[in-house]
Amino acid sequence: MRIAAIAPSFKLEKSLWQSLIRQETLNNWDLEVPPELHGKSLLYAHSDEARFQYLLEAYKSGYEVIWSVRGGAGCLQFFPELLKNKEVIKKSKSLLVGFSDITILHWFLNVHLKRPSLHGLLLNQMFDESCSGKSQSLTLKMIEDFYNNEIDQTYMVKPLNESASKSKKMTGTLLGGNLTCLASLVGIAKPAPKKSILFLEDVGERAYRLDRSLHQLFQSGFLNNIEAVVLGEFGKALEPKTQQNLVPAFIKSWSENQKIPVWTGLKSGHGRINYPLLFGAQVSIKRIPSETSRIKGELSWEQ
Repeated sequence: MRIAAIAPSFKLEKSLWQSLIRQETLNNWDLEVPPELHGKSLLYAHSDEARFQYLLEAYKSGYEVIWSVRGGAGCLQFFPELLKNKEVIKKSKSLLVGFSDITILHWFLNVHLKRPSLHGLLLNQMFDESCSGKSQSLTLKMIEDFYNNEIDQTYMVKPLNESASKSKKMTGTLLGGNLTCLASLVGIAKPAPKKSILFLEDVGERAYRLDRSLHQLFQSGFLNNIEAVVLGEFGKALEPKTQQNLVPAFIKSWSENQKIPVWTGLKSGHGRINYPLLFGAQVSIKRIPSETSRIKGELSWEQ
């Protein structure tokens, strides 16, 4: 197994970058982290042109895994170049890994090319001792399972609205990622296809900003075809005057007003725990028996 590092978004802090470029293996897989991935740029790891070219070369070179060093912002700028080079990228069998700003690349692969990709830890986090060890091991396992054509991971979820509580089983293609990034794709990318199950997460966004992004996505018709929503981590975002975190209350209120099922409980996103999700693949969410009155669900990948 060969891994190519890419830096399509923000750059790492200098000390972290110097440490990462000295790494030659991960899980006994060959790892290549070219020092030139980081160059001169005011905001990002390198110029828009350079960041895209390194990404494209990774797809041309036949790596099994293409792993983003960091998220943040920067991928949206070269979405037109992704569209121009979609036939080249489509020929590759590489599995893209990352999250946050990498949502832009996931959507392109999953929706435009109908290719799977892995919403998982960033490459730098795989060497970070403060990161969840279980998240690290599950990420590696899901990569191995992907190449063995057998995803056997299961996550527990719980309903957030009446529609989810009444749902017995549903299947669809898992798509999504960071809410703010998805909202930026409106008018640029193809909307969600039919029979989609949407995963959402975000970090540091106050309730009104989450509300605005959701309105943008739904009012534009971008998410007309989704059949369910599964929520991950959203973290804290305090109101300036009151220091209240309105995010949980907003998510509960928003979910209760949706006609489609909304589930929660996935430990995926910007928290210390970030469990991997294979996007662009068929999943099922089914109700499972419970010894209490609480309704529980199980998200798993269809074989």
